[in-house]
This record gives sequence, structure tokens and C-alpha cells, in this order.
Amino acid sequence: MGLLDESLDALQDPGAGRPRLGPAQFNRAVFTAQASFRRAEFGHVAWFEDARFDGHAGFDRTEFRTHAKFTRVMFTEGAWFQDASFDGETAFEHTIFTRTASFDRATFDDTTFADTAFNGPVDFGGTRFAGDAVFSNTHFRSAATFADAAFVGAEFTAAATFDKATFADARFTGARFADIAVPQGAASFRDGSRDYSAEN
Repeated sequence: MGLLDESLDALQDPGAGRPRLGPAQFNRAVFTAQASFRRAEFGHVAWFEDARFDGHAGFDRTEFRTHAKFTRVMFTEGAWFQDASFDGETAFEHTIFTRTASFDRATFDDTTFADTAFNGPVDFGGTRFAGDAVFSNTHFRSAATFADAAFVGAEFTAAATFDKATFADARFTGARFADIAVPQGAASFRDGSRDYSAEN
């Protein structure tokens, strides 16, 4: 058992059956092996600024109760945030996902993926963005799936590239694509982000 596993095991809440953390700072931490925070609850701020994950990063079903920062983080292997919940302001700024990243069914309040690069496949299937979602200068360089995702108040700037993204049954409420306001209703994208249709 590694140091991280030992630490999380010591923070287990027997009643909840999960680790519960207070303020957590992993700034500039280097995780050389698989790092699993699966089902952990961060009850206060969670800082991962300038951290590096050299093994798989597991945040499945993790709950972030307040602010979470993954600024300038390097994920060199897979990063898994399936069913994770982000209840406060969340920042994935200047972050690099080298391989697969999954945010399936994750829920966000206010979040930003500004200046972030997804170099491997990324899945936002069923993800819910309840507050502001900023994709400014975000690059999707491999397959990106947003099937059944819901965006409220999202902002996709002109610098964002979605050339390999697929939107299926995605919903955009009050979202903005550059200077184009997408009205409430269904939206579908064909062959990237340039050709799309929206209806009330």
C-alpha cells in the first residue's frame, strides 16, 4: 500500500464508507504511480495546482464540496472523473490531459477549462454544467464526446477548437459560441463545431 492509500485509509469515515478530507493541498505533488481518490469527499478546498500524475488518476464518484483547482496539472495517463460532483468553483486551467479523460455523468457548478489541452479521447457524456462553464482556448485534439451533456450559461470562445468533437442530444441553455447566442433547446453538431443547428 502506497503513502496516498495509507493516508486515505486513515481518513475513512466508517459510517459513510469513504475517506473524508478537510482542506487538501497537493500543489506541485508528483504521483508516480496510480493515484486513486475514488469516492473520497473533499469537504473543503482541494488544491492540485502544478501537480503531475504519472500513473492513472482516479476521481470516480469523488465529491468536491467547495473550490477545486487543477491548474497547470499534467495527466500523463488516464484521468477518470466519472460521476464526480463539483459543488463550488472548479478550475482546470492550463491543464494537459495526455491520454484518455472521462467526465461521464459528472456534475459541475461553475467551472473553467480555459487554455486546457485534451490530447487524447475525452468523454463528457451525460455531464451537467449547472453554472458558468468556460471553454476558452480549449483544444480537443482527439475524439471528444458530449452526448446528452447539458450546458447552462456556457461560453465557448472563438479560440476554442472542436474539430473532432461530437455533440449528440446536447442541450445549451443561454450558452454562447463566440458572438452567437444559442437559444434554449436542442442543438446538434455535424463534422465539428462549424456546422450546427439549434431549435427552441
